[in-house]
Amino acid sequence: SPQNGAFAGAAAAPSSAAPPSASSGGGDYERNLISELCPPGGMKAEPPADKLEEFARAVPSLDPDLVCPALLDALEEGNPWIMRAKALCVIDAVLKVERGLESGTSAYSDFFHACAAEIEPLGSHARPSVRGPARRVLAELGIAVGAAAGGGGGAPPNQQQQAAAAPPPHQPPPNLLDFDEPATAAVAAPAAPSAGGGSLFGGLTTKSEGAPPAASPQADRQVV
Repeated sequence: SPQNGAFAGAAAAPSSAAPPSASSGGGDYERNLISELCPPGGMKAEPPADKLEEFARAVPSLDPDLVCPALLDALEEGNPWIMRAKALCVIDAVLKVERGLESGTSAYSDFFHACAAEIEPLGSHARPSVRGPARRVLAELGIAVGAAAGGGGGAPPNQQQQAAAAPPPHQPPPNLLDFDEPATAAVAAPAAPSAGGGSLFGGLTTKSEGAPPAASPQADRQVV
């Protein structure tokens, strides 16, 4: 967008508007800059374009250790939503300027990446004026919406639905005969007949073991 191009150009042309001793007042100068850009009222949920571009040109000469806490304070939950929306716009502009700097510094991105848990919930804010710049900031930091608080946010919804619909794994039927041994071991081979009296059939003699069968009366008469 034209505004993003202006921020990129600001990195290459630092402004002389910020005095060299801007950070010598203990952070008052930086806090005043953020307060002017992020007032709690107004008609628009973003700073005026000309003031934001002027601030972007001054970013290379500002102290990140003083600017970052002031911006984070403007994001506090108790502040009006319109103030938080403006602070997100300023953070987005700062990150774009830093990305275009030839010095390769990453003080701003390192700070807000460490504080991503404060920004990530705003990416799901009910107001588009807050949600939009919050998602742009997260994109500049390389963080997906929902990943900052939970380390990845869990499985995608479609994978969760597939897991819920998948049948449970097949389980073998319980062994009702013997809980300690496999079911196949429960059916034992019949025991061999023993010669002792332990068997129910131990007192009976088979044809092969007993005396020969007696001759029938009819056979005796034929002999006589």
